[in-house]
Amino acid sequence: MLTAELEARVQRGEVLVGLDLSGCDLTGCDLAGALLEGVRLRGARLDDARLDESLLTAVDLEGASLRGASLRQVVLRSSKAERAVLAGATAVGLRALDTSFARADLSCCDLTLATLSGATLARACLRGARLDRTVLVDCDTCGVDLSDASLLGTTLLAADLSEATLDGARFEDAILERVRFDGRRLDGAWLAGSQLMGGSLVGTSLRGANLRGCNLKDAALTRADLAGAELERAFLFGADLAASSLARAHAVEAVLASANLTDANLEGVDLERAVLTAARLPRARLVDARLAYADLSHADLTGADFTGACLERTRLHRVRDEGALHLDRGLAVGDDEALAAAEDFAPPPLRSAP
Repeated sequence: MLTAELEARVQRGEVLVGLDLSGCDLTGCDLAGALLEGVRLRGARLDDARLDESLLTAVDLEGASLRGASLRQVVLRSSKAERAVLAGATAVGLRALDTSFARADLSCCDLTLATLSGATLARACLRGARLDRTVLVDCDTCGVDLSDASLLGTTLLAADLSEATLDGARFEDAILERVRFDGRRLDGAWLAGSQLMGGSLVGTSLRGANLRGCNLKDAALTRADLAGAELERAFLFGADLAASSLARAHAVEAVLASANLTDANLEGVDLERAVLTAARLPRARLVDARLAYADLSHADLTGADFTGACLERTRLHRVRDEGALHLDRGLAVGDDEALAAAEDFAPPPLRSAP
């Protein structure tokens, strides 16, 4: 089929069903608004083609080349784009439902405001891609390459990034709920303002990472390395940080209430005005830590080491401190009798009606 004939059929609004265009050269072809069903474009050349606002259902694009193509507002349903090349393509507002991009090249592709649901991105390359405000739900991200990608305000739900390449990726203000980063090296990563509730970062290296204002509620961070990380005003309520390192981290006004910091290394950490109520810190190392005006009420400090720690106006209301080392209460605030009385108050039993 000649390019001109194909363009004419698209412009007439025809639904193109079952066409075999495998291997065809459609470079620069204007197929904006195309309605394609069951069309085979395997290995076709669509470089710089226009497919804006097209609807592609069960279309086979395996191995096709769409370098620099315009795919604005395209809808892909139950299609295949495995090993396809979309490098430099513009796919703003694209919707891909149950579509496979396995091993596809989407490097430097603009996927701003795109929605990918049930899509496969296994081993796909999105190096330098723009995924700002993109939504990825129930996607297979095994081994995906997101190095130097921009994910500002991106929503990524229940994804496994434990084998992903994330060097230089920027996740600012992203929603990364129940995402797995286990064992990844994210040293110096930018995650400021991101939502990582219930995420799994077991053994992850986040040395020097920017986690300012991050929501890490109930996150699994056992054996994570957060040395020198920026955690100002981060929310780590109920997070599991057992055997982790926050050495020299900046965690001013961070919330670590009910967090598990058993055997954690907090040497030199700045926790000024932080909230650690009911936190568990057995055997934690807080040597030279700054805890001025921090609230450790009801915290478990059993066997913790406070050598050289600054405890100016630190609240130590009803803490457990058996075996704690060098816990200098001289400048700290001890038990609050009025608060203790309120905590212990038990209302009188209700009298039965006569």
